[in-house]
Amino acid sequence: MRSEYKQGVNIVAFGNLFQLLRSFILGWDFQAISEEVAKRKIALMMLPVRGSRKSLNHEMMKCTVVALEEAWNHSTLGAALIKLFGDLKYVISGSPSKVPGASKLDRISGMNFSDKGTIVDWLLFGNKKEASLGFVTLLKLWPKAIISHHSPHGNSGVVEIHPEFRRLICKNLHIGHTKFVEWIMSSNRNYCIDTFHTFSRGSRDGLEPNPVVPENMRRQFLEAMVSKTPEVHFRLNKYEVELILSGRVKELPLYSEMMFMYQNYDAIFVLEIYPDIFSTVSATAVKVRRIWDILDSEFR
Repeated sequence: MRSEYKQGVNIVAFGNLFQLLRSFILGWDFQAISEEVAKRKIALMMLPVRGSRKSLNHEMMKCTVVALEEAWNHSTLGAALIKLFGDLKYVISGSPSKVPGASKLDRISGMNFSDKGTIVDWLLFGNKKEASLGFVTLLKLWPKAIISHHSPHGNSGVVEIHPEFRRLICKNLHIGHTKFVEWIMSSNRNYCIDTFHTFSRGSRDGLEPNPVVPENMRRQFLEAMVSKTPEVHFRLNKYEVELILSGRVKELPLYSEMMFMYQNYDAIFVLEIYPDIFSTVSATAVKVRRIWDILDSEFR
């Protein structure tokens, strides 16, 4: 085990309405989040959410921080609003047909929507400078945490496997998607596996509809990555969370893949779930603990 904690949660899971509004003046309430997480013996994965640079310090953090991740995107308010109105026409018409695989709300939800930030990216991370300086703050506070990058720059930390990374490597090496998976399996780097990008669907916006690893290569891929995956993200949508909380874990689409990694990987496992905008920090922490208890009991 790389840490006394095997189970963690992404801080974005605590992004309720109070945190988003508070972030414009005081930053997120990191102390409250940390205390609730610590009480339930869960680790935290930190991202440079808005206000990190100005309001975050070691004294307020009571929990263990095991992983750091860069902001997945950023934006200025003006650019985000222009993009929001441009995307709303597809939400209103109910036809996101220009991006196969995307749902109506995926188009404005942020996270991997090409290289342009959305209103969600702006709410969470602010502009590029704010997101960059926030990440520098995290690195100074937790230099020993696992650092996951979205691009393969530098030699430190791990690279999260996702469609944009695949696109870059395929272009640079002039290879196809299958060869990319083989390249990953044979490379000497350490990686972070996100179940959504790797096995479910490439990107939420539909621009990369295919997952990184095709179904016929999953077992081979999972076995090849045992020794070079110190971090795994269990990305769960609201339906999957309900399956777990209702005791129907075996109905999870990626049940066997998740169980294999949980049993065989010497990794930090980070839960990534949609924030409940009207929930409290305490209620979210309780839900996260329940999810982990159920998964741990099922996968052991």
